[in-house]
Amino acid sequence: MAIRARLAAKQPDRVATLAAAAIARYPNDEATVTFAKQTLAKVPKRLHRLSIRCDEACTLLVDRRLVPGTEATESTVYVEPGQHEITAGWSEGRTQSQNIDASQAGESELSFTAPALVVAEPEPEPETEPEPEKEGAVEVSTEGEGLPPVVFYGAVGLSTVLAGVTVWSTLDMRANPGKDKVREDCAGQDESCATYQDAISAQNRTNVLLVSTGIVAVGTAVLGGFFTDWSAPQDKTESEVRSRSVVPTLTVGQGVVVGASGTF
Repeated sequence: MAIRARLAAKQPDRVATLAAAAIARYPNDEATVTFAKQTLAKVPKRLHRLSIRCDEACTLLVDRRLVPGTEATESTVYVEPGQHEITAGWSEGRTQSQNIDASQAGESELSFTAPALVVAEPEPEPETEPEPEKEGAVEVSTEGEGLPPVVFYGAVGLSTVLAGVTVWSTLDMRANPGKDKVREDCAGQDESCATYQDAISAQNRTNVLLVSTGIVAVGTAVLGGFFTDWSAPQDKTESEVRSRSVVPTLTVGQGVVVGASGTF
């Protein structure tokens, strides 16, 4: 239990904060409430008790350290006597801070109001002039012909490769670093913890791959249903058929890049 871990680390302020959160979160759990009250009775009497309210559910930081618990509109936090900075945080990076001078065995109340969300106005698209036609350009007519089936097969191959990479990314996201590793490395830290950021990067990579796989799969279905010429003309030579090939390509690095290369 987190309370016992903080007791072992000799952090009475965080022990008392966790005990108060347990009472508020599990009021009907008799065993938990009893243990939390016994814990509060044992912590040093010098601690200062803060009753904090937020107009919207918020997370709290004391001296830039994340207070354990979940987002809430009402919280009880214990701090050592002295100067402290209390910060409330909301979505979109919104924060509000207040400084307090905590007295020994004292109590005080704080209220926080979430700043309004700022909606950014879209930037106007730059006007572009049409490029002049190049002299000697040859217009190629494709009337009466669709794409050869080999293009569709190439798209199927690309979808398969992308699906495989997505499966790998999902498994890797769950294993590296994994929830247990994040909890272990980031205990008592905020979201700037390196292990937490690695987990977020793996999650974002997997999300991009999932979206990309869906887009490619839909595009492949549309390509096969509407833009592929499935007729097999008998007048095409064997060399013409062989000359058409498509190879799917995939690059995973700072981002995911998919494409295809081939000859026609």
